[in-house]
Amino acid sequence: MGPHPDRMRFSSALLTMGMIVVLLPMVLLLLPEEASAQNEPILPNQLDESVMNLREGMSMSPEGLDLRSDPQAIIIPNGYRATGLFGYGIITKIGRTEWVEVGSWHTLPLRERLYLGGMAEFTIYAYNEEQSVNCDIEFSIARANEAQPLASVVTSERIAKGTDRTPITENLMFPAGNETTIEAGSEMVFRIKARCNGGAVMSYGNSDYPSGFSFFSNALSIHALYMDRESVTMEYKDAFMVNYARINTVLTVDREEIQNMHLDTQINSLNNTREMIWHHESGYGDHEVIASISYDLTGVRNVSLVQTISLTKPIVDDLQKVLNAFWGNLNWIIFIIIVIAAIVLYSKHRKNKWKRRFKTLDPSSASLSRHKKKKLWKRMKNNRRRANKVHRMQTKEREEKEHEDDGFSIFKKKRRVPMPGKPSVADIDDSVFDDIEFD
Repeated sequence: MGPHPDRMRFSSALLTMGMIVVLLPMVLLLLPEEASAQNEPILPNQLDESVMNLREGMSMSPEGLDLRSDPQAIIIPNGYRATGLFGYGIITKIGRTEWVEVGSWHTLPLRERLYLGGMAEFTIYAYNEEQSVNCDIEFSIARANEAQPLASVVTSERIAKGTDRTPITENLMFPAGNETTIEAGSEMVFRIKARCNGGAVMSYGNSDYPSGFSFFSNALSIHALYMDRESVTMEYKDAFMVNYARINTVLTVDREEIQNMHLDTQINSLNNTREMIWHHESGYGDHEVIASISYDLTGVRNVSLVQTISLTKPIVDDLQKVLNAFWGNLNWIIFIIIVIAAIVLYSKHRKNKWKRRFKTLDPSSASLSRHKKKKLWKRMKNNRRRANKVHRMQTKEREEKEHEDDGFSIFKKKRRVPMPGKPSVADIDDSVFDDIEFD
């Protein structure tokens, strides 16, 4: 006897349950790793240098500055506090110098996550008309609504007496590994604090006094570059959402610079990029395409991409032209097909009709041509028509005669009788012609 069916079902269920118990921990261990791998941000391949300019309205942007605009000014407060000896007001020339907030400049909310790295270099311009001032200046980069800066550096500078603005510069290094980030939707903030033994004035906002800082980031990047026979398209990402008309772009195809006169732009919502489209006709073959983009209208610190793009002639290129012509004239094509079909069907109908007519002819006419058969059939038709007409007339006369013999009728036809005084032909005697001589 074989194993009992119930025992077999129990053993199979037990084996399945054991496999589930063994594999479940492994699945649970793998799931978090996969989820973390999916959520891990993709780091940029490289960080390019940009310049952030301080502008009016306590804003800042990587856009280039205009020489014609008026410079902005902000006070660097005097941080000296006369406290006296031990704080009792004795010997009032004794005091301390405190850190004072100068200002904070903000960007617009970022469109993309911003990675910062490498070296950042800060430059501001300050002056004091009455006296020389010793200052400690702190520069820091931070996220909006966060007190703790992402990076900061302090420099000491002596601002000379006079109206000539003194440049104050310093630099710092961001931590390696792209660990300094600002998320999309947040603002980048640049803060300045000072500890000065006298007041000063800081100038910024035009190309004569380009106060701000240079930094390395992925703020501006070329996402893709492709072309067809009629256009070249560049997709780029800009974390600071600068107006595309204020971004410097240069495109060369096979060492020929393509003018921006017929440049179109649009947003690609699928990958959140902006597309710049140059209308340029290219032939089949390999093309060297170089695209560069920069916040600075002079093209300084531009981001470039060099790519060789092949335009291969499609096998179905001629067929595609035929198909395009077909779909473009589909209405006329359908009309012509209907007319041709109607002509063919009518010709077939006429041919079949004549075949049936030819069958009514005498068999001896089979050797005749089609044209002669038609003439013969038409002649036979006319003869038949005349015979039918004669037959109808004879039938009518016969019916009328029978109707007269039937007796009284209201509509009895009158018989013609000879006119009074004129004998009928039958009543004339032939003897009257005896005396007439005929030549």
